[in-house]
Amino acid sequence: MVIHLGIIAWATMAHGASIKGSLASQYTITAVATSTPETAKASAKAHGLPEDKGYSSPEDIANDSDVDMVVVSVKPPLHKQLTTPALRARRMSLSNGRSAVACKKRRRLPAWRGSRG
Repeated sequence: MVIHLGIIAWATMAHGASIKGSLASQYTITAVATSTPETAKASAKAHGLPEDKGYSSPEDIANDSDVDMVVVSVKPPLHKQLTTPALRARRMSLSNGRSAVACKKRRRLPAWRGSRG
């Protein structure tokens, strides 16, 4: 099974090579998101994706039906803001950062379980 990734921010640069290389049998990049429409389109193009797979909001990438998991690779203070839409959309989510910071953030993120809400 290949997991289709939506990658937010500089992760497209940081993780793109390994995802397209040794991890290509397990993961594929299907969408990217950055902070502006212009850089989102450029990032999509750089990854061989159609421009409409370059998003400038975490909600849009989270709601893309072609995305199974949203990878958030930005500074820890932005994790909650960028991860929450993915969790609300019932997407798997992965964030970078120090373990202690990640644990504190995880406690602050609501657990969306059962019915949507």
